[in-house]
Amino acid sequence: MTETLRVTLPPGLEDVPPAFRAALVQLETRSTADLWQEMHAALPAPQVARYDALLSQHATKTLDTAGEKELAHLRAEADQLMFRKAYAALLLKWRGERIPSLAELDSEP
Repeated sequence: MTETLRVTLPPGLEDVPPAFRAALVQLETRSTADLWQEMHAALPAPQVARYDALLSQHATKTLDTAGEKELAHLRAEADQLMFRKAYAALLLKWRGERIPSLAELDSEP
């Protein structure tokens, strides 16, 4: 009788842009409570407002070079946050936690 050895590894990061991988790997050793906090993290409201304003200027082609650089920087921060939140949720699920649906997350205070 042949037994299969099951090795449990965290979710892979092959499809994640290389610039974000190191930050995600660090999440693998964090506590479950830390991962829940990470999953619920959000950008500060002033940063979101600035991002929205820059996007609006970009859409109307009124954004200067400095604004384009700032927009790219804020977009990278937002992308990194979203990857961290998603990976935290994956790690929580991998650890056996129940992850709320999007509807449940939207209804949280």
